[in-house]
Amino acid sequence: MYDTVLQWVTDEYGIQGRPVVRPFKPGGDYQHEEYPDGCVVIDNPPFSILSKICRWYLEHDIDFFLFAPYLTNFSADIPVNHIVTDTAITYENGAKVKTAFLTTLGDDFIRTAPGLSQAINAVQDAHKPTPLPSYQYPDEVLTVSRVGQLDHYGIDLRVSRSEVARISRLDSQKTAGKSIFGNGFLMSHALQARYTKAAKAAEAAKAAKAAKAAKAANDYVWELSPREHDIIDTLNKTHD
Repeated sequence: MYDTVLQWVTDEYGIQGRPVVRPFKPGGDYQHEEYPDGCVVIDNPPFSILSKICRWYLEHDIDFFLFAPYLTNFSADIPVNHIVTDTAITYENGAKVKTAFLTTLGDDFIRTAPGLSQAINAVQDAHKPTPLPSYQYPDEVLTVSRVGQLDHYGIDLRVSRSEVARISRLDSQKTAGKSIFGNGFLMSHALQARYTKAAKAAEAAKAAKAAKAAKAANDYVWELSPREHDIIDTLNKTHD
């Protein structure tokens, strides 16, 4: 991951030949690190003191390109540039954190970096564990997960013993050495019709719940004050 970011920064900002320093190693002390003339710090610092680190580098006229938290990327009121990438990086401690960057390089105060995002995501994808297979069962098979999904969305389904036949595996699973985890049941056509109707009701309830949550999340719309409109008018005059 670091090499990917380093390569992008080198190509994007033309820093070939400039010394690159990584002071944030375990037990390191960035304030007592050796910084050669013309160097660039490219590293993943502790996020808890990121503003302090940036200020120290600015005071000592040292260029940097630092990993930074995504959601608080605009928080520090310091003269740095903001590289906003829509990426989630899994760090060595296992934490998966949405990450952007702060830098003194370049002239853009705020910018996106799709090429960097794509390179980071490619590295992440290459190191993902192989996903477990997802088994899809025929509509005639009733599993506990299918019943539980109905209950989750408040759908009432009742089944009599005579409507089902217990199975531990389908015949098609035998040659693959697979089985239905937790067993399941074959359904009569009448039960299958009731289940299908119930499943459609569950899907409708799921969609309604999602729509309600989305509406609740957007119920309050913040408005600009007259003072803020005045600020925008000033910005407009500056760039007219």
